[in-house]
Amino acid sequence: MKRGILLLVVLFILPFVNAVPTFNLFNGDVLCGSSVQTGYSITANVTNGTDVFGVNGGVSGAGEYAVVVGAANGYNVSFYVNGVFVEIVEYNESLIEVNNDLVLESSHGLCYVAPPTDPPGPTGGPTGGPSGSNDDDDDDDDDGTDDGTGDDDVVVGTWEPTMDGSEVNVTEESREIISNGGEYVLVIDESSYDFSIYAVSSESAKIWINDAEYVIPVDSNVELDINGRIVLASYLETQDGLARLSFQDAGVRATASSGVMTIIYIIIGIIIIGVGIFFLIRKLSVDKPKFNKIGKEDSDSGLLSGPKN
Repeated sequence: MKRGILLLVVLFILPFVNAVPTFNLFNGDVLCGSSVQTGYSITANVTNGTDVFGVNGGVSGAGEYAVVVGAANGYNVSFYVNGVFVEIVEYNESLIEVNNDLVLESSHGLCYVAPPTDPPGPTGGPTGGPSGSNDDDDDDDDDGTDDGTGDDDVVVGTWEPTMDGSEVNVTEESREIISNGGEYVLVIDESSYDFSIYAVSSESAKIWINDAEYVIPVDSNVELDINGRIVLASYLETQDGLARLSFQDAGVRATASSGVMTIIYIIIGIIIIGVGIFFLIRKLSVDKPKFNKIGKEDSDSGLLSGPKN
């Protein structure tokens, strides 16, 4: 009897016993190149491909951040600064404190400050030359060299649009294109996807890819969902009707919420408890004492009864 009760208790507790929970404290500086940044928001997207959850944080006045993530080995932590994807870090149960600086390119839209334009020249020209022209009449290029053509090269800082049909391969690193509209090819892990950029303005640009339209406001970004793969598209800045766009692979989107695993654990627990109750009932039925029934013949028998026929 005691063993049966003990077995039931063990079977009841077993589904709820897991490994001791762990956590990682991610902390460090938020940098643009080597410059410390302040005032941004931090988001950590934690997933193992099935379970997914998010953790929010912020950046202190000293440019430091701290985010506590409770997970397990096999999870990856994707860090975003003001919604802009920065990097993916593997969760490590053997560590508690993880020092990890979040570094943005110094030319990134969150960091980049356009250089001041050249002041007008003495005669009112746009570049400060003696005659207000980029051509110094010596057939020199802007870098001081003569290419023999009699014309200066393109002024430093002028954007050249990315050619139509160009590949944007984001498999290993982020890529940038400059466009006022056109057709391009996005490449991820040797898979190619045609996409279009259109309706470019100083406020936003539109992207059509994988039968879906996305609107990207300037100085912002959106996640492009391409067959479960996430590509972060950012509108960094605009100049003369052109948009400078950045594309970066942000990993695989989770396919289910954490509630699914909870339901599975509950179902398994119910099954195990049911099996335990079944064996307990069976055990009790085997140990049940047996009582002899008093029949009619036994009730008639006694000291005063006569001999049985």
